[in-house]
Amino acid sequence: MNILVLHKIVQGNPVDWADVSLNFFTEMLHFIKQRNLEVTSINNWKKNSTGDVVLTFDDGFVSDFELVFPLLIDLNMTATFFIVPDFVGTKGYMTWENLKQLSDAGMEIGSHSLTHKYLNTLSEKDLFSELRNSKIHIEKMIGKEVNSFAYPFGGCSQKTHKFGFESGYKNICNSSPGLSSFKKKILSRNSIHSNLKSTDLERLIFPTEFELTFQKFGYMIRTGLKHVLGVKNYVKLRKFIY
Repeated sequence: MNILVLHKIVQGNPVDWADVSLNFFTEMLHFIKQRNLEVTSINNWKKNSTGDVVLTFDDGFVSDFELVFPLLIDLNMTATFFIVPDFVGTKGYMTWENLKQLSDAGMEIGSHSLTHKYLNTLSEKDLFSELRNSKIHIEKMIGKEVNSFAYPFGGCSQKTHKFGFESGYKNICNSSPGLSSFKKKILSRNSIHSNLKSTDLERLIFPTEFELTFQKFGYMIRTGLKHVLGVKNYVKLRKFIY
């Protein structure tokens, strides 16, 4: 399964590496639709054993509700939205009412931690709080079980995986490029970002082994920079380079 991860969808030109223009996103969805591929959420894929592409969105930006949601409904697609309870209702992010509407329409709401900290640096007590309390809070607000989790900044380890499953998650997403099989509980995701163009769509949706290897090499470099510089400095550097 090719699981794609996106962040903020923007009208006009992106201002950050992680942004994706509405034009490119719409073109990508139609590219997928024209090839008769089924776009689904992690939960639906695991539950029904069907689907060709999984769409995931991190952080819970309001663009998910205002721009993404109408397109998915129009094209009969579902997706997984990983949200941070501490961000909900703040400027630029969805409200609980928005999230309830997404959930009621068949979209999956997953956890992206409680406060969006880099989990690798936390004590066991704080790590468990970020994982477990986020799940509990989201379930209370949307009235459904939360099965899927995605790591903020991609920061993970065997320890965080262990705590994640002990917190009750069934599927855990990292940010490592690759394809995921149905039996896996730790899921790879392929990033969609502002540097991509229309000519990249074929390799994004149908990545070759060479392409995935190249992407994994870039991921290893980014992970190393996060460890050396710290996440905050890494984000600043990324914005400077972009």
